[in-house]
Parts: sequence; C-alpha cells; structure tokens
Amino acid sequence: RGKKRHRVSSSSTSGNRNLLGKVPLTVLESCFVPSPLVSGSDNILQYILEPVSIRHATDKRAEEALLCQVVAQRYGLVDHIHRNDEGVCALSYAEQFVHNTGPSLHSGAWVRVRDIITERMLDGCHDLGKRADDESFLFLTHVVQELRGALESADSYDENLSEQSHLRHVVASFAAAEAERANSIRMQWLARGWRFEHRSLAQQITEVLQHYRSVRAQWDAGNMRRGREASRGVQVFHFTSSSLFNGGQIMSQGGEALDEERQAAGWMQAADAVTEHIVHSEPAAMPHANDAGYRAARRQLIVDEEWAQSRQRQINDPGCDELRATEGGLEQDGIRLHILEFS
Repeated sequence: RGKKRHRVSSSSTSGNRNLLGKVPLTVLESCFVPSPLVSGSDNILQYILEPVSIRHATDKRAEEALLCQVVAQRYGLVDHIHRNDEGVCALSYAEQFVHNTGPSLHSGAWVRVRDIITERMLDGCHDLGKRADDESFLFLTHVVQELRGALESADSYDENLSEQSHLRHVVASFAAAEAERANSIRMQWLARGWRFEHRSLAQQITEVLQHYRSVRAQWDAGNMRRGREASRGVQVFHFTSSSLFNGGQIMSQGGEALDEERQAAGWMQAADAVTEHIVHSEPAAMPHANDAGYRAARRQLIVDEEWAQSRQRQINDPGCDELRATEGGLEQDGIRLHILEFS
C-alpha cells in the first residue's frame, strides 16, 4: 500500500492488499520473520496503522488487520518500543485508530491489534522485572526512556493522538519494574557497605538509576564510535536484537552472526564500569588493638585453626593421642573446650 509524501495525506491503494486477502492466515503466521530495524523508519505496524484519522478508515482492510495481528504477535519488545521519525510507537497509532473508528470496525479486528501489542509489551515488562542481571536492567532503563519519549511525541504529534491510555499503562508498568529492580540493587549496595549521598529511599533509588543510565550512555557512545569506524570501512559488529530483546536473534553488520565472546566482552566492560563508579576510597574500619572483643575473636580464630589441624592429624594417623591440648582450647572424647582470656 503506497503513501504520499505527507504522512497525513490520503493513502493510495495498490494490488498488494488484494493479494494479501488471498493468502491464508496460516501461511502468514509460518512465513513472517521480523526484519532488522532501521532507526527512525516505520516498521510494518506503524506503516499500516498510520494515518489514524477516521477519514482514512476505508484505507485499511480486514486483511491488513489480520496481518497486523500476526506481526504484533511475532514482534519482540525492541520492535514494539520502536519509534519512527515522529518519535511515535505503534501502540499510539493502534489505540488512536480504534478510538477514532470505533471497536466494531472489521468485527473488532483492530481492537485485537491494539490489545496484542499491549499484551506483548506487558509480557516483556514481566520478564525484565523478574531478572537480576545487569544486562537486562540496562535494557529496562532504555525501554523506560524510549516509552516516555514515545508518550511525549504522541502528545505533541500534529495529527491528534489524544487517546493514549494503553501506552500510559505500559509506561507506568515499566517504570514500576525499573524502580523495584533499582531498589533491589540499592539493598545489595548497602549490604556491601557502600554509601549513598542521600538518606531517603526515593533519592537512593534515583542515584542507582542515574548510575546505570551513565553506564548505558557510555555503552551507547562506544557503539556510536564503532559506527563511525564502520563508515570508514572498518568492519564492526553491532546489536539489532538479542535473545532477551527479540526471540533469540543476534544479527551483525553484513548479516554475519555476532560471536558470543565479543558480546560477553562488551557486557563485561559495562560491568567493569559499574565497579568503577561505586567503589569508595574510604579506608575500612579498623578495631582498636586493646579492644577485648576483638582480641577474643582473634584468639577464637587461632583456636579454631589449631583444632582443625589437630582433627586432620587424628584422621591421618588414628593411632595418635585422643587428647591433644591446644593454646586456648582442649578436646577430649569428642568434646571441645574453649578457654577465652580477657584483659
């Protein structure tokens, strides 16, 4: 289906839609494979769904709605959060089109398109929320940023996109998952003895998010640098999807598979960046030399070590004495006696 130069103009018809109506749904489901995304361009959902005004309702056929259902079901989270030149994601177009044309158009086929997109995005939110690795959390912060940007773009779009209740619900769900995982990381940092600049829970979560966003910004800057090298004729690999993002596909420039070691090395750099930013230079707290509790604990460690060595000697040489004295400790007939001295 061709489109004129201005996106809000009428869409011209072509024979492709007539051909689409003759293709069985099972063939579409079995043959459709998501293609690599091009930044700023329309994916299939965005191309079919826009324009969304009611005067373009007759531009879209029931067969196109079925195609959109197949595509939405096959798309991964990366595809669903993809923003075109206007910064708008497919869900914004889908729910505004349903709002403009009514739920009964083509027997509710377009309502199903909207709901599938929403369900797939929320499934991705659930999966990211229950993971605990740095890679998925970095991606989660990226998703939240993209979705918030998509919502802002929809609000400022020239053609009215006022109905965004589904997208707002998706954004809120991802933001809640991000905050929950950031709080888990905050607790891990505190357990390791790391400190925050602020005391309140909300501010500490913000510090965690700011740190990971800076790590992701460094990662993105590295990708941009490698992209510039590629433009000068240097072969450089880059991500278009991953097993987390898009159903197990990792593509590389030129269509070659990205080596797993290269991928692991890249994320190790991100992990190293995490360590660099959160290690503190303050010296560890040292006990006073005359502290009675410290001296008792130190002597206990010595006693435990000597007792363990004594037990090992008895195991190796059963004929040795069953009673062996140690400094500060005694064992007889399997009973350990400890003598602790305090000054």
